[in-house]
Amino acid sequence: MAEKFTVAVRQRRCADSIRWHVDLVARKAARDNRSMGASPDDAEDDSQDADWSIVGTARAWQEVLTSQLNLSVALRLGELRYCDLGDSDPFASEARVAMLAALLGVTSWENDPGTASAVVRAITGP
Repeated sequence: MAEKFTVAVRQRRCADSIRWHVDLVARKAARDNRSMGASPDDAEDDSQDADWSIVGTARAWQEVLTSQLNLSVALRLGELRYCDLGDSDPFASEARVAMLAALLGVTSWENDPGTASAVVRAITGP
């Protein structure tokens, strides 16, 4: 998959979020520290190039990453939201979510608590 996507963590009823822009071709993830309300002139907006994004609260992400909540269930319950920023079919959406699960190490066949813990520490800090 030669795509770019955005992962966002935000609190309920709050416009600000913490975002990471992921470029699969460049094998790069960069944190965006700007406020959601920041002017596009403040810095180059990488999210314009994103093909899709996924957003959820810190609690939802932590539960998914520690295997307390299944990624698919989180999406069905609306705890995490998948946003297609282009014109994709349902098969592309399914492939993207499966790829994200594999990248995060939360697939049922790769349920390694060590991997999930490392991702949680990377997001929340030491």
